[in-house]
Amino acid sequence: MGTRRPHHKSRTGCVQCKKRRIKCDETKPRCSHCKRNLLPCSFVSLASSFSRSRSKPEAKNISAGPVQPNPLEPISVPFQDQGLSQKAFTIIDIELYHHYITDTGFTIAHEPLTRKLWCEAIPVIGLSQPFLMHGLLAISALHLTHLHPKKKDAYTLLAASHQDKAFQGFRSALADISTQNCNAVFAFSLLLVKYAFAAPRAAGNLVITGSSGNKNSSTTEWLRLLRGIKPVVVPIYPIIAAGPLGSLVQLNQRINIEDDLSSVQQLPREDSYLLKLYGLWDQGTPLSGTPEVGIYIDALNALRVSFAQATPIDENDGYDALPIFVWPFRISESYITLLDQQKEEALIILAYYFVLVDKLKTCWWIDGMATDLIEKIFNILDKKWRQWIEWPMQMVGVTGPPRNPTTQD
Repeated sequence: MGTRRPHHKSRTGCVQCKKRRIKCDETKPRCSHCKRNLLPCSFVSLASSFSRSRSKPEAKNISAGPVQPNPLEPISVPFQDQGLSQKAFTIIDIELYHHYITDTGFTIAHEPLTRKLWCEAIPVIGLSQPFLMHGLLAISALHLTHLHPKKKDAYTLLAASHQDKAFQGFRSALADISTQNCNAVFAFSLLLVKYAFAAPRAAGNLVITGSSGNKNSSTTEWLRLLRGIKPVVVPIYPIIAAGPLGSLVQLNQRINIEDDLSSVQQLPREDSYLLKLYGLWDQGTPLSGTPEVGIYIDALNALRVSFAQATPIDENDGYDALPIFVWPFRISESYITLLDQQKEEALIILAYYFVLVDKLKTCWWIDGMATDLIEKIFNILDKKWRQWIEWPMQMVGVTGPPRNPTTQD
């Protein structure tokens, strides 16, 4: 029997390495493993806490903790832009920013280069552009609702407040886009996607509500929000491509919105389920021969292309979000109108799209949205239509009312 090689455990390693059961080299302020993989490292928080404790030597009672200032009391923050420095930020806001740069930023994207930009370059841009800073604080607050459900209401209010301020500044920036603010406009446009998916969905609304929680907002608000990004960012692409976010522009151009089925080299196994949807407008069905058929065919063909282009980055990181979020740009305004009218065929195609969205469920800002939407579609559809969404329900794990609805005549 061979001699077992001794193994020296790292008992003071970071939390992330312990969770992954790998040896931590304990490099400060971020261990080599976390730094190499662009992950949040508990040493960063420890270093921050240590520096705060060193600055308050008079705090003797460790169990009670140092006396905290009023979190709602405005303080002076040395931001680079006078517009920010003149507006007071609270202790809570600083905590939201700290949470973003040490945690939330690492969760925005799976693709390593994109993640690096959200962690480093974009927060720096936010220091000189107030509306982007408010957007970062808003998404940080939403992330905290996910991490701390008991404080969900408080963090949701914080998120809504910062997002409203961000929108005000964003609209002003859109009216006067320049080389100084174009990178912030681009970053905030992308951040809107994350916020739209992460924002709490009010009861009775198909997907999301506006930042103020308006329950009467359009059932396709999130689609229109996504589609509204293109006319904003495309004209400024050349300027952004030459700046700090240039690599992000290049990554976003990997997928051509104009791609159709003729450009697909191999169709995925899911395509066999999508093909069945053409039966919605077969001869003998009420829809057969109507103008809506062409609209649905275009939307379904575009969805088949998106399924074909959606590929995993690797076994651990899940799927690349870009091909998945291209579909909303490929569909027509006429299809969105049919969704607003809650036409059964339009809702069924949308349910299949959210099988694709569910591939991103490892992202906290997308987790649960597919289940939420497909459940709502199930409740909207009459029984004779429900058989058409059995596959989406199975794929996202919806176990609601009758799973075997009456067969369509």
